[in-house]
Amino acid sequence: MRLRLHVFLGLVVCPLLLLAQSAGLSRSLELALRGFRGRVGVAVVYGRGDSLVVAGDVAHSYPLSSVVKFHQALYVLGRAPGCGISVDSVVTLAPAEMVRDTWSPLRDRYPRGGVRLTVGEVLRYSLQQSDNVACDALFRRFGAPARVEAYVRSLGFHACHVGATEADMHADPTRAVANRSTPVDVARLFYEFPAAQWLAPEAQAFVRDALLGCSTGTDRLPAGLAGTGARIGHKTGTGFRDAHGRMQGFNDAGFVLLPDGRRYGIAVFIDDALASDADCAALMARLSALVCRAFSAASVSAGR
Repeated sequence: MRLRLHVFLGLVVCPLLLLAQSAGLSRSLELALRGFRGRVGVAVVYGRGDSLVVAGDVAHSYPLSSVVKFHQALYVLGRAPGCGISVDSVVTLAPAEMVRDTWSPLRDRYPRGGVRLTVGEVLRYSLQQSDNVACDALFRRFGAPARVEAYVRSLGFHACHVGATEADMHADPTRAVANRSTPVDVARLFYEFPAAQWLAPEAQAFVRDALLGCSTGTDRLPAGLAGTGARIGHKTGTGFRDAHGRMQGFNDAGFVLLPDGRRYGIAVFIDDALASDADCAALMARLSALVCRAFSAASVSAGR
């Protein structure tokens, strides 16, 4: 299978140094992908300035899987000031919402339903534990997938498509492609988020901290940052395997905060993959380490 690699580097600080680093980084990433059984899209965004695409088809749209829960959180809290919604608003989850046969630590804790939770608590389940019951509870109360898409597009992220709930996708796994985007669009969304004014300050801080506290996918992008002092706020996504055993949508994306105060956005999307989940995660960790090393090397060179 032909591998497709997408790397998007914004060159704002030390542009010539990062330009020199990017050629070597591209070669390293391509070597890391050699022999991998699946389609891979990698995007790294740093800054609003000049940009360099070093390889691949950046127009390809990948299934978002549960990365869409970040898009949903932005919508829920982005519309809050005009709708009286805040992280402290209270909702009641009915017994019928505690559906089985889906990933839900929330349901496992409250199997009988009838529980009152704040919007913030439901969002934490969705963002930090990728809870499907929490995600659909938010869809029911605050707006259908199409409204999430319209909101994110209004922020300038036009590759975003949101057209299915978790229930839709579990009823028909082929519906998963209704939620999709390009790696570049998602990496840019995560890069811009920490400094954006899309949300009220308290809501902005809530989502940022929730992403930094994500407990899923610790063997994916975060594993590549071990020992570097960098922190990552991220959202994972894990799709379905088709009848042939091919994974449709195995993702991780987020913003990386470097020890020197810089940051970058990164998205790694894997699709149509025969590789195991463990191999997909290990690949993400290797790619994450290579990217962080390149930025760290540019920083060290700039300080000389």
